[in-house]
Amino acid sequence: MYNSKSIPEIIEDYKSLNTLLTPNRKYRERLQALAAQLTNFALARRGHSLDLNERYYGYIYLDSRHPAMYEDEYRYVLPSGKVVKFSHRPLYAGKGRGKRIHAHLKQAKSNLGSSRKVRVLRKLLKLNLRPIIIQTNSMVDEAMAFAFEIDLIAGIGRSDLGLGPLANLTDGFDGQSGVKNSTEGRANKSKAQDKRWSQATVVDKFLHGSKTSDWWQNLSAIEKETFLNNKRGWTSRLPKEQYDELCAKHKILGKAQWNKLSAEEKATSIAALTNWMNKLSLKERSEHGARASRAAAESIRNMTRKDYSKLQKRRGASVSAAYASKSPEEMAIKAARRKATLAALPPVVCPHCGKVGKYPKQMQTYHFDNCSFR
Repeated sequence: MYNSKSIPEIIEDYKSLNTLLTPNRKYRERLQALAAQLTNFALARRGHSLDLNERYYGYIYLDSRHPAMYEDEYRYVLPSGKVVKFSHRPLYAGKGRGKRIHAHLKQAKSNLGSSRKVRVLRKLLKLNLRPIIIQTNSMVDEAMAFAFEIDLIAGIGRSDLGLGPLANLTDGFDGQSGVKNSTEGRANKSKAQDKRWSQATVVDKFLHGSKTSDWWQNLSAIEKETFLNNKRGWTSRLPKEQYDELCAKHKILGKAQWNKLSAEEKATSIAALTNWMNKLSLKERSEHGARASRAAAESIRNMTRKDYSKLQKRRGASVSAAYASKSPEEMAIKAARRKATLAALPPVVCPHCGKVGKYPKQMQTYHFDNCSFR
């Protein structure tokens, strides 16, 4: 019965079930009927069944620049009869599995693509804002996820048709899993990808991560330096939440990579770090230590009491082991070296009362903020 209909016809018939847009508690039955039609269509027209595993979800992006001005501004009754209400203006609706929900944000950061959805996301990122992303609570099969997507797009409306705020360019049912493209289709996609690659900038190519090694080797020294100058400091421009997430991810990757190294490679790495520290001036060392101290203090503040107790025990054990492994002569040399370093430091004068201190760090920590003449 449904096999003779195209997808636009199936969607139009589905919209006609609730032209008055009245709420209906049995909306799930309508969604299941639509999912059955999509399954029949995929099997009859494409010769490939939709994925029956319940690992798909529906999602919607909201524009964080446009919050609702009154309670029901972004309230919609979908063709299924389901009522949805959002705190901000809807931007894009879709379905997916795994990390698909974050793919559009990744595309916007890579500067590849120029659809309205991507342009809006880039504007948000330039303002240090992030879209609000809402995902369905339950996992469903692929046909039901497509039904959710079609229901949302039909109920909220597409901006290109003047029916609503969504940046979707279709009514849904795109990106079916397991579809095998023909040889001609794959060739056309390859040509389009090569064209986009040739038009991308140097930074875009590197961030995209495709063909990077060969491309980087073919660059001249000036082009490499230009790229590195554009890339430096990009993490400092990220929002705090995104920066913390990136640091946590790099920390996990770094620990895994370190554990794979042999004892000889670890010793070489530590020696290289020591040589780098020795080349720094006294001022650069103090600035580097201050940044590390602030990061450590922030990490300790976020610890639970139990984790902090474990940290203290580890610190005590490591300090005891370090002292136990040193001879009295080595300890005396270390103390003399520290005394000479402190003696070489210029005296610090309090700008409020004129008090002269010998140790800059202690003066800054204990006196400057607590000076009675401040």
